[in-house]
This record gives sequence, C-alpha cells and structure tokens, in this order.
Amino acid sequence: PIVDRGQVLGAVLLARTPASLWNTIQGKRRPLFYGAMATIAVVLMLSWLTTRTIARPIAELRAQAQRAARGESGAVQPLRHAGTREVAELSDTLTAMSAAMETRADYIRRFAAQVSHEFKTPLTSIRGAVELLRDHAEQLAPAERARFQDIIAADADRLDRLVRRLLE
Repeated sequence: PIVDRGQVLGAVLLARTPASLWNTIQGKRRPLFYGAMATIAVVLMLSWLTTRTIARPIAELRAQAQRAARGESGAVQPLRHAGTREVAELSDTLTAMSAAMETRADYIRRFAAQVSHEFKTPLTSIRGAVELLRDHAEQLAPAERARFQDIIAADADRLDRLVRRLLE
C-alpha cells in the first residue's frame, strides 16, 4: 500500500510472467545432472548386488545340475555362498535330490548285476547241456540223455521262477 500522512492513497501490485519450462530446466541443469548421475549409480549398484546375490548362485546351481545330468557322481554340492535364504534352500533341496538319485542309481546297478548273475547261471547250464546233446547225442546212453534233458528243464523252470519273482 501507498500511505501518505496516515492515509492510504493506493496500492502497487507487481507481477511477472512465469519462466518457461525450458528456462527452468536450464537454470537447474547442474542439480539435475548430479541427480541423474546419482540415480544411475544407485541402479548400477543394485544391479551388481542382484547379480552377486541371485544370478551367480543360480548359475552355479545350473552348472551343477548339468554335470549331474551328464552322470557325474557327487556333482551337486551345497553352495558356499548362496546369497539369499531361498537360494540356499534350493541348493540344499537339489543336493538332497541328487544324493537320492545317486543312491537309487547305485541300487539299480547292483540289482542289475545280481539279476544278471542269477540269469547267467542257469543259461550257462542250459547252453552246456544243449551243446553236449547236440555233439554227442548218439554216443550217450538214454539215461544220460534224460539227465541232460532234466537239467535243461530244471534250469528253464528256474529262469521262469526268476522272471515271475522280478515281475512280482
């Protein structure tokens, strides 16, 4: 207000047109640049942290699983640096699963070796009796021929029992 001798004579209002957006940005160039650099630095740091805590352990688990798939014994081991609790739990679960699969594979290998042995014994006996009968049937007495035929029949029955037990 304009006052003269206690009396208000008038008022002056000053106003200015606002600056354009471009002029405002130009005036704040340096703070905006530093803010952008700080944001980029934070993003890069978070990317590095994510890679370190999640991506690397997952890549290591994938490599272990690939080695296990190729048949390497003991390929899956708990991770030394799992990064997160979830990745550590996944590592422990994969280790337990791999150990169970290796145990089962060893059991199947031993079982197959035992079954193979059980089948080879009567087959060898049958093969030998058939060979003797083929080569010397005319020279053998009827009792000896009957004994070899009984051996063949008994071993064939044994094989039949083995197959039935396997199926059961």
